[in-house]
Formats: sequence, structure tokens, C-alpha cells
Amino acid sequence: MYIRLGQSTHTPAPPKGIVIPPPPPAPAPAQGAQPISLPPVQLTRVQDTRLAPFASICRIVAQTAKGGESYGTGILIGPYHVLTCAHVIFPPEDQLTTEIIVFPGQNGPDSHCRVKSDGWAVSPGYRGTNCNTAGEDYGIIRLSCPMNPGFMPLRAFDPTTLRGATVSLAGYPWGRSEKARHMYFSRGTIRSGVTITSCTGTLKKGDATLLNVPITPTTSLITHDLDTAPSQSGSPMWIVQAGGRFLIALHAGRVGANTRGKAVLLNEAVRRRVAEWMTRTFPPLPLPT
Repeated sequence: MYIRLGQSTHTPAPPKGIVIPPPPPAPAPAQGAQPISLPPVQLTRVQDTRLAPFASICRIVAQTAKGGESYGTGILIGPYHVLTCAHVIFPPEDQLTTEIIVFPGQNGPDSHCRVKSDGWAVSPGYRGTNCNTAGEDYGIIRLSCPMNPGFMPLRAFDPTTLRGATVSLAGYPWGRSEKARHMYFSRGTIRSGVTITSCTGTLKKGDATLLNVPITPTTSLITHDLDTAPSQSGSPMWIVQAGGRFLIALHAGRVGANTRGKAVLLNEAVRRRVAEWMTRTFPPLPLPT
């Protein structure tokens, strides 16, 4: 397991934006009905990131030992904790990360809400130099002080119902604005579970052969047809069912000659490890007196 400790500061201020929300996720089908399959929605700018669930989605900037910056996306799953992809925390090009800055609900370059992390960890099975570990591509960031724009906690869901289900995604794509400072939304369907049958190279540049498989409680990777762009790795993917909104996966890149997206499924094993990180490895810090 990779763990990094450091110093943190926080300068709070609410994000700004115009109240023009993107299209909401489609309602869940009635019990026993077939999942609703909608045509993919291209990336759409989120005009007001103060709305749920967008306020809990974070832009992530990792500073590396070589002096570079890596951009990604994450999701607040508690006041102190951000869930994201492991390769956002440790960029494959320079895996010695020295500092991580998180911008909850950032909405442009004039957004001043930012907080430094004082610790991070990734799955012990993750190796940035080995694309066979794509299913372990997740990690957690602890913030130095609590964020209160709301968060999306991890909850149990039935993975066997996901194939063909409507799913939503939001994150910070590179190229749509300078340094990926604006949030974009997309919507589409989950295609299938996948397993890697052969692979060479890193997670980012690896040439993987994937086999479609059913989505089961032990599935670690799924594919989807949502529109995405670079630096949206770590973007939360959620479904709406009876009982509300469920966080089900983290977008982790493109596969199949860029024809489909891949995502790390937040199955029971992942949720269990994340809960241990949140309560034992990186518990919430005591509030100042």
C-alpha cells in the first residue's frame, strides 16, 4: 500500500456559477422492468456546481517530484475523504507525488475553494506500470479539514442489475478549459463487465485485450458508452434507483481503440477497503479547539 503524509492548508469560499443545471439522470425502471437505454449525452458544461451531486465532485491537482502537475477528478464520500483513481494520485509518468490539492465543486478559474491533502493511499494491488492491475485502480485522499458541500457516501447496490442501466458521470476534462477548471456532465449506459485476458505496458498506455463478462458481485471492471475526455479519470458514475442516488463506479480511461470507457466497479470488496481507510488508516482529524 502506498501512503503519503504532508502538510495542508485551506482557504474556503463558495463556488460561483449560473443556475442552468444539466439534464437530470433518467428515473429508474420499475421493479421487474427492463433497464431504460438512452442515447449517450455528449459532455455538457455544469453551469452551477453548487447543486447536488455536483458540489461533492472535486478537481484534483497532484504535484510530482519532477515539478509537474497531473489533473484528475474525485468524489467526496465523507467530509474528509475523496475517492478517486489510483493513477490520479500516482501519475504513471512520475509516481512520486509530493502534494495533492483538491478543489470541491470548482466552477472556473475564479473559484477559490481549495484544500490540501495531508494523506493518501491506493489499493495494495495497484501497479501503475502494469495494466493487468486496472481493476485495482482506486485510492483515497484525506483532507486537512472537513468540506461541507455535501457528499455521496458509498452504499451497497446490486451489481447484477447494472448491465444496460442508465448511468451519469461528471468530472473535469482537460482541453475544455485551461487546466481543466470547469466541470462537465455526460450520461449513457453500462455495457458489460470485462476481464483482461492479455496486457502489456502501463495502465495509461497499455495494450489490453478485454473479454466481456456478466457483471457479478466480484466484477472489478465495467465498460460504458458515456462521452469522456482526458483528466476525467476518477469521475464518479452513479445510478438513480428506489432509495436515491448510488455511487457505483469510477471512470478510469478508454479502451477498445477509444470506442468505450472503462470504469472500476465499487463492489463490496472495494467498499470494505475504503471504509477501513476512512476509519483506521486515515480517520477524520480532530477539530481544532
